[in-house]
Amino acid sequence: MCRTTSAIEYGGTIDKFIGDAVMVFFGDPESKGEKEDALACVQMAAGMQIRIGELQSYWKKIGIKKPMQVRMGVLTGYCTVGDFGSPQRLDYTAFGSAVNLAARLQTLAPAGKILISEATQALVEEDIESANYQTITPKGFVRPVDTFILENHTVKSRRGENAKYQKLGNRVSIDIFDTSDIRAAIKELKSIELEFERLANLADDKS
Repeated sequence: MCRTTSAIEYGGTIDKFIGDAVMVFFGDPESKGEKEDALACVQMAAGMQIRIGELQSYWKKIGIKKPMQVRMGVLTGYCTVGDFGSPQRLDYTAFGSAVNLAARLQTLAPAGKILISEATQALVEEDIESANYQTITPKGFVRPVDTFILENHTVKSRRGENAKYQKLGNRVSIDIFDTSDIRAAIKELKSIELEFERLANLADDKS
């Protein structure tokens, strides 16, 4: 649930759940540009890890000695995206080598960490704290890939940015029963976001 909430919050498209994993992509059906999409993806992953950390504290309090840890992989690349399948069943999804490589990064990431690709690092390095991890040649790939570990789960330029939304004390729960029209769902979510911004500005004016 926390992963779904974070994906929606940062504008990601939830592709599919694969066992206990979730695949999320940015840049389609709407994009804010390569840099902003990459940064939003890193923010989303960091937000998920923060929430997992909160859950781990709770689990320890109720006697779970080794709470679940989550490893994540973030990669920037080109994919084929669209509705694929047959008239009987269509899936809005992404596929390509970038998807496969992102899955490899997720597998290779240390537990509780976020592993990002060199391309992602180049786009967001001014906004994050990261460290060289290692150069890898994942299974199925010929070229080596430089990877980086996200060291701080708070993006530099965005720290404290969401504080005004927290003042309101409001939470919205949205259940999307029909995911066939993803563009209409995103349009509806954007209208809700604009309304929250309006309410947040009103709250700031009153304070």
